[in-house]
Amino acid sequence: MIEINLLPSGGAGARRPVARAGRGVSLNAAGADPRVAGLAAAALLLAALGAFTFWRQGAHRGEVQAKVEHERQDSVRLARTIALMRTIDSRKDTIEQKMAVIRNVDGRRYVWPHLMDEISRAVPPFTWLTKVAATAPPPAPPAPAAAAAA
Repeated sequence: MIEINLLPSGGAGARRPVARAGRGVSLNAAGADPRVAGLAAAALLLAALGAFTFWRQGAHRGEVQAKVEHERQDSVRLARTIALMRTIDSRKDTIEQKMAVIRNVDGRRYVWPHLMDEISRAVPPFTWLTKVAATAPPPAPPAPAAAAAA
């Protein structure tokens, strides 16, 4: 048993036994173990840190959810725009196909009027044509280099 004399008078009745705290552990004047106080302070610090982390993650989660909602709305808007562009492209392709058919028909239909207009400019005024016919072009004469080599 450990005895500590806290009274300066050295009488035998003045000695009081100190409560045992265990082997090698002494209690301070308030009767609390410093390690327990340190653990309690560490637990409080850990609880405060956990609460701060929880609060911070909640705030961060709110920011992320706001960004996700904004991006979702942006995605819906862009999906509508893409669908509209596809519709416009299909209409454009249809119009281009129709224009190609019209050009093909017009190209064949107006050849003779253009040709007659050119012929009328080439002949003298008040000339009557009774027949216009297409002929094959004459064959090209052989090249002089090929004739010299033979």
